[in-house]
Formats: sequence, C-alpha cells, structure tokens
Amino acid sequence: MKHASLLKLGSLLLLTWISWCLLPVRGTDAILPLVAFALNFSVSGWAVLLSKVIRIPSVRRYYRTFRWEAKLYETLGVRGFKKLVNSGWYRAVWGPSMNRSGKGGSLEGLVAEMRAAETAHLLAFVVVTGLTIDPFLRGVWAAVVWLTAGNVVINGYSVILQRYNRSRIDRIVAKAKARGFSAQGGPACDFTGESI
Repeated sequence: MKHASLLKLGSLLLLTWISWCLLPVRGTDAILPLVAFALNFSVSGWAVLLSKVIRIPSVRRYYRTFRWEAKLYETLGVRGFKKLVNSGWYRAVWGPSMNRSGKGGSLEGLVAEMRAAETAHLLAFVVVTGLTIDPFLRGVWAAVVWLTAGNVVINGYSVILQRYNRSRIDRIVAKAKARGFSAQGGPACDFTGESI
C-alpha cells in the first residue's frame, strides 16, 4: 500500500512539474485555465497523498471551531460547494479519498479524517499560493487570476467545507455531552474512552 501511494505521489509531482513548465508566459493563451486547474488538482492530490504517506504536523489550536464559522461559511456558499463535492462525477474522480465514515466508523475517526483532509488542502493552498508568485512577478496577470481562482475553488473551499462540517459535529457533540450522552448514544466519555 505504501509503495502504491509513493508511486501516486511521484506521478502527481511529475504532473505538477509538467503543468508548471507548460504555464504560458503570455496570459492570453486559451490553454491557461486548463493548465492552472491541472496544476491546482495535482498539487491538491499530491498534498492528500503526502498526508497519507507521512504525518503532517499540525497545531491543535488551529482545529478549534467557533460558533460564528458555520454562518460565515454558508454566506460564502459552502453549501453549493458541498453539493458539487457530493455529485456523481466528483465522487468518481476522488472516490476513495472521500471516506465519510472515518477509521472504524467512529465519530472520532471521522473528525480525524476531516482534520487530515483540511491539513492537506491547507498545505496545497499554501503551495499553490507560492507558485503564483512567479507569474505575479513576471506580470502574467491572467495566470495569477486563473491560479488563484483554481486555488480558492479546489483548496480554499475544501478547507472551508471541512471546517463547516466539523463545526456542526462539534455542536452536536457538545449538546450530547451536556445531556450526558456520547455521540454514540451511551454515557458521555472523552476521546480516550474514559467516562466524564
């Protein structure tokens, strides 16, 4: 399994490099949007595979969600993006990486998978933003616009979707714990399995 992931990772790195090399110097080329989105998809896929091969360090405080987040994300159109993600063609392309049940079907496993996906897309967002600096410095504004648009749609909204869903889960878990129940319906317990 690990060798297959490394092969996929290497393939995506190659595709990313090819996409970057093909990025036209002139911003008027008709192929520019396609290349920009291919670059975004490859970097995103690379980050997701990288997160499955190695553990990407994270800051625990970053994952805390706040009450106001869900409303903000709804205003930004996260529900429309969620419909797109749940559509048939999107699932056909990304299928196995979109595991809804988490490890072992537990709520804690689902939250861990959501955090991993969020971290991977955040990493991809930062990488593509870094790659956008070169066309920006060269004054290739069409490339900057297409790379940024692809980055916001593919990575930015993926981060927002994970945070949106997790904020909803956090609210449900908090209500269940306040009533003395765990998310599984039994007595409330923390993530270590100890009763609280």
